[in-house]
Amino acid sequence: MDDTRRTEPGTPIGPRLKVLVDLGRVTWSGGKPRGARNPPRVHGRTVAKALVEDRR
Repeated sequence: MDDTRRTEPGTPIGPRLKVLVDLGRVTWSGGKPRGARNPPRVHGRTVAKALVEDRR
């Protein structure tokens, strides 16, 4: 068996994440992420716009 730990509902996690979980540095209660309180601002052209223009 590989060095992964199963979480609820059975998603495997890698060994690096397992260390953080075991140390109590990261947790997950099953909810969806809320996002950043102060998200970064986009300056100039976005990657999405560059891709759209490149595909034309």
